[in-house]
Amino acid sequence: MKKVHIIGTGISGMGAAKAAMRLGCDVSVFNGDNYWERREIFDADEVVVSPGIRIDEAKLPDGWRRPISEIEYAFINSKCRWIAVTGSVGKSTVCSMINAIFDNTTIPHALCGNIGFSAAERAPLLPENGVAICEVSSFQLETTRTFKPDVAVLLNIYPNHLDRHNTMEEYRNIKHKIFENMGTNGLKLRYCDNITAVMAAAVYFGIAKETIKDAVTKFQGLEHRMEYCGSLGGIDFFNDSKATTCQSVVSAVSRFGRKSVHLIVGGRDKGVPFEPYKDLIMKKCKKVYAIGEASGKIKNAWGKSVVECGTLETAVKEIMGNVKEGESVLLSPACASFDQYKNFEERGIRFKELVKEIINEGQR
Repeated sequence: MKKVHIIGTGISGMGAAKAAMRLGCDVSVFNGDNYWERREIFDADEVVVSPGIRIDEAKLPDGWRRPISEIEYAFINSKCRWIAVTGSVGKSTVCSMINAIFDNTTIPHALCGNIGFSAAERAPLLPENGVAICEVSSFQLETTRTFKPDVAVLLNIYPNHLDRHNTMEEYRNIKHKIFENMGTNGLKLRYCDNITAVMAAAVYFGIAKETIKDAVTKFQGLEHRMEYCGSLGGIDFFNDSKATTCQSVVSAVSRFGRKSVHLIVGGRDKGVPFEPYKDLIMKKCKKVYAIGEASGKIKNAWGKSVVECGTLETAVKEIMGNVKEGESVLLSPACASFDQYKNFEERGIRFKELVKEIINEGQR
């Protein structure tokens, strides 16, 4: 019986464990703590790592087969076709739009990957004519070996995750791994705007342009992506918790008038410099409220218009003492959430709870 070790107990890890058990494997699941120092690794036929597990910290014997990502495990154990989307920003929106188009067809499909659904759990259940619509992060790509999607989309590359990838060159090379095994086959899309990438991917699978247009027109924005949360006294509130890069924040604030935004940023620093984005962001922001571990770095980079608040609760309270009618409150953190929250969803939900409390109190 094949022995499979799953490293990581989150969505990816547990999805891979379920897939391995369906295949009749002897499955062991580890949480990642000190795994590489344990002798059990030498007894495994396959080691599958979740995106959060760093393999560069592994001390592996010479010639030993390297671990693979959950995405790779999903691919080698599936028979369906694949659409894979990566990039620094926009991945979730593009995957969700493609999925909405497929929802209007009879083609079996599944949305999976970095968007919050295990590829290993979903993709192997699809038939040969099915399509896995997969959001792929750099963390997942760095441990792929044979991954070969039918359609591969690289939306963009901006500075990101430099706390894990040592240089921009390394980060860029990992992103381009999405094309590595395709050769002259399939459809490769590099740096298409979102709508063009969505339409090209759908057309590749024979979906009628009328069906595509109808689905795109009706597509609703995703939760935690510039999500409107309500208004009070002429003040609008927006939840953009998914914005974990400075480039995403620039995109978010560009929708507002000059000096009209009270911006909440901060969280876990991803090793990316904040200074290059100062002028673009401060042009739109009346004041910036920094939270989490990166607050000091943001204050140093953006100057006196930044108020260090520590927590989201403190930031919202501070904003409500300064914001005026006609201005907007925006949570768009430019950082990961893991210093204070489990994920960006939890951070966004907490922000919406605070906004709801403010609106309800203001309406009494």
